Amino acid sequence: MLRKLGALIAPVEQPLVFAIIGLACLGLQMVYTEGIVVFLHLPAWFANVVAFLLSAVCNYVLQRRFTFKKINKSWLAGLAGFLGAATVALAVNEAAFLLFHDRLLWGLFWTQFVAGICSTGVSFTLNKFVFLKPKPQTVEA
Repeated sequence: MLRKLGALIAPVEQPLVFAIIGLACLGLQMVYTEGIVVFLHLPAWFANVVAFLLSAVCNYVLQRRFTFKKINKSWLAGLAGFLGAATVALAVNEAAFLLFHDRLLWGLFWTQFVAGICSTGVSFTLNKFVFLKPKPQTVEA
């Protein structure tokens, strides 16, 4: 029975683990943003950018360990690629943030939640297929 469950989960394991870690880091981003707004009295949009970047580094450490295990890159080269994807994801995140928070006047929690969901899909796609794509294995004859 566990083999059947494992076979059922295998095709979606990587996106599922990525999403779980991404949601945990989104929670961290939300806490950082709230803290920056409340304690440092900075604008919400700026706090969101700072919090996104801080959570992106945490996200990389966890994704490298649990999601993208077979990367043939050094830790720093992988981080550079991950932050490249995070930069694009940040643009999506901030666009959604400005739309929902500043234009539609949603609260901070729901704005960050929806913006985080929007940027997670972009981040996963870029990391899987562009920035953290494993190098092809060469077979020696």
